[in-house]
Amino acid sequence: MIARKKRQFIGFGFDPGESAHHFVVHLPEGEQKPITVEEHFEWNGGETVAPPKPPIVKVELDHYRWGRIADGAKDQFNKRIRVAGHRSVDWKTGKGNILAPHFGKELTLLAWAVEDIDETLIPNAIANWKGLEPEERWWLYTTVNATFTRTDVGRDRGWRKAIKIAFSENAVPDMPRERFVEEPENIQLPQKDETPVDKVISGPFPKKKKGKKKQPMQGSLFDEL
Repeated sequence: MIARKKRQFIGFGFDPGESAHHFVVHLPEGEQKPITVEEHFEWNGGETVAPPKPPIVKVELDHYRWGRIADGAKDQFNKRIRVAGHRSVDWKTGKGNILAPHFGKELTLLAWAVEDIDETLIPNAIANWKGLEPEERWWLYTTVNATFTRTDVGRDRGWRKAIKIAFSENAVPDMPRERFVEEPENIQLPQKDETPVDKVISGPFPKKKKGKKKQPMQGSLFDEL
């Protein structure tokens, strides 16, 4: 029996044996240059040689906004990486951080949501992003990406604008989905044969007295006028 070799992931869950498609987050050491998220379509072993198909810059963030979302995104990704049986990963400054395509799409979606919104609304955006399932994040990324042209074009139009509005308002509480559904309490209804003996009414029932029916008053409303 041939033993299968354990898959070796690079960075945040990237497996070059599965696909060459991946994302790279560049974290410069100084604060003069922005953080950039790039989409790559070729894998050259991490070398700096220019690939045949150049990467696409998907979004740029200043260091403050990146610092607000970095830990939350890392924790979300590492939970799933550990489930797959691999060690947690951390962001590294001064070099490219490699992400599997699904992680790259999710991170780009979050970065699009916070790239230029009011700083006080960033916690809302993070909470709403966390409240989505990975498949929902992928769908939203694909929808926004369908109208994507350049990182500096179209920020305030179409789906890219809609994502910012949706993520920055009405924050979803970070709680299990099961807590949103309340189980109804069991209600015991009495059965016909379970009527208590002391509640049974027995004996002759009083008859209603027959009387003349009261005749309605007739007349005109104008009689007294």
